[in-house]
Amino acid sequence: MKYALITDIHGNLAALEQVLKKVDSEHCDKIICLGDVVGYGPFPNECLAQVKKRVDGVIVGNHDAAAIAMTDTSDFNENAKKALIWTRRQLTPENRDYVRTFSTTWDENGALFVHASPKEPTLWHYILTDKDVMDASLFFDHRVCFFGHTHYPIAYYFDPLLPDFTFLRESTIVFKDQGRYLVNVGSVGQPRDRNPQAAFGLFDTAEGTYRHVRVDYDIKKTQAAMEMQRLPRFLIQRLQSGW
Repeated sequence: MKYALITDIHGNLAALEQVLKKVDSEHCDKIICLGDVVGYGPFPNECLAQVKKRVDGVIVGNHDAAAIAMTDTSDFNENAKKALIWTRRQLTPENRDYVRTFSTTWDENGALFVHASPKEPTLWHYILTDKDVMDASLFFDHRVCFFGHTHYPIAYYFDPLLPDFTFLRESTIVFKDQGRYLVNVGSVGQPRDRNPQAAFGLFDTAEGTYRHVRVDYDIKKTQAAMEMQRLPRFLIQRLQSGW
């Protein structure tokens, strides 16, 4: 089975469309979305329509949940809150109902899929520090757990014979027979690893591999739409830098 793994689209339709074109060229069997279809970007309804049409499983992200008032927003920064208020006003009743159907986690083919962390998935813990990584490792026993939320593509390997983990920064991972993996697939709509290209992942269970993929898209088109909607300038500018 070949999966395309997308996450953190954040209302960026131009990025999503290019990612889906690349996914089609890869002849994937399924598409799994790890959350945050909306938030920040100018096309929440349009992105939800594409996800509803194309994606086989969708996990709820913190921005998705916040957009339908199903999670606390006290830890959102001011730019995120402003974009969220705008997003709430834009969502159609049908799309609000659709977001309510999103799963908390997804479990398939020996893999666990979450938005933020396998530890208390709807409390939106960030996996950033070494401690975060070790904490997360205690909350899944699958061969691999895929996640998003930080918008930063990275992977960690847990060798059963070692007490710590290993960073994996290569674009292709060949899974070993022993051990477990924690893999962040990056962000479609708002990358934060200083690479503005849209990011997603390809998980092939037959080959036992994961591949990180980058795709160009029309950043200025998204920025112009954000300008038109008077979304926060910081959010507009960061698309260009990928940070």
